[in-house]
Amino acid sequence: MSNHPMSDSPADDFERNLYRGGELIAAGQLDDARGFLERAHELRPADAKTRSLLGVTYFKLGMYDLA
Repeated sequence: MSNHPMSDSPADDFERNLYRGGELIAAGQLDDARGFLERAHELRPADAKTRSLLGVTYFKLGMYDLA
């Protein structure tokens, strides 16, 4: 699977980017995770899981103002 945000239908796009971002966090690939999670957040800005994972990613990357 590619390490770049994916695009399809909005629902599929959201879910794929969210889950891929989570997988990349678990693998320690935070810069790649950030791109996927930012794409998911663009599609569903109010989604709590996306906001949480993105906040964790920003925190681990030292981007405390965004976390």
